[in-house]
Formats: sequence, C-alpha cells, structure tokens
Amino acid sequence: LKSLYGFIGGPTVQAAMMTGGGTGAWLRSLWNDLAKAEAADFSVNSHSHRVYARLRYGQEYSGDWIVSSPRNLPHVQYELYDACLARDPVTALNKMGAAGFRPCLEPPIVPASCASCHDNWEIMMYKDVWQ
Repeated sequence: LKSLYGFIGGPTVQAAMMTGGGTGAWLRSLWNDLAKAEAADFSVNSHSHRVYARLRYGQEYSGDWIVSSPRNLPHVQYELYDACLARDPVTALNKMGAAGFRPCLEPPIVPASCASCHDNWEIMMYKDVWQ
C-alpha cells in the first residue's frame, strides 16, 4: 500500500516517506479498515453493511443549502431540518467525512462555487457500519 500511496501522492509524498513521514490520514484510515475487515473474518457476531448517501443542492429549501439524501443520518452535524448541511459543497463534504462517510469517487468531483446552486450535480458517499 505504501508504494501505491507514494505513486499517487507524487514526489512530495515520496520525499516525506524517505524521511520517515508521509503516511497520511488516508493511508492510516485504509490500514484501519483492512484491519477491521480481517478481524471481522475471525469473529462470529461481527458483520458490516454499507450505507450510501448523496450530497446535492437542496432546491426544496430556501437559502442555497447543500443537503444529504437520505436525511437525518446518524452522527452528521446538520444545520437545519436534519437535512441541510452547509451552504457550500466543501463544508458539506467535510461534515459528512467527520461522520465517517467517504466519497465513492476518490477524489470527489466537487462543483465549482458558481455552479453549486444548481441541481445538476451530486456527490455520492458511503459508510461501512460495523455491528
């Protein structure tokens, strides 16, 4: 995984890895997910399911809100009506990430700020829930 991360990160990550650093949050999170999956293979009662969510422009709310579909997702910090996250896609993406959601496309395709108030874009996200 380190070689893949070094290739994707380019010369900056490769230089940091040579000095003992460079293992970013993405790589540590990936290692953690792999460890959980391996541990779940040996446990009788553990399994996971994947929850999907969509970030989109909420034309049903006044004030140019970015919303999640479905609404009222657990551990997500909403601003209004348990659906409205933020007024720009990057802040909404950060709030979903803080709740454990990850973009289905890495890196996510974020609309330009002038296009975020139109309903022609969406960002799909997922979260693996371990039980």
